[in-house]
Amino acid sequence: MGTYIEEIYTPYGPDEVRARLNRWKDAEGKGFKLVRSDARMIEIKHRTIHFILTLFDSKVRVEAWVGDLTKYSISPSALVGGMARRRGWRYYQTLKSVLSAGVEPGSLM
Repeated sequence: MGTYIEEIYTPYGPDEVRARLNRWKDAEGKGFKLVRSDARMIEIKHRTIHFILTLFDSKVRVEAWVGDLTKYSISPSALVGGMARRRGWRYYQTLKSVLSAGVEPGSLM
């Protein structure tokens, strides 16, 4: 149980991170929905996969988990929630590439 947390250092400011996240969400085409958003926080969900991104000037703090009432980490070393966890980890890796390495959303498919 738990939440996977990582800070991704990025060359982009909060506005560009938000724009890249929106393009990533659209490129995935898997039904990601915006749950809530404000100036420094974005929460998106896909069925049981959740991401909360907290935006800073040079980094993004990502919290990710699978499940609804009980949270299970998307970490590859987690013991439960195998299929959803692996799918969540793949989504997370593409998101991380888009935010940190400058990869264009949709080019990793």
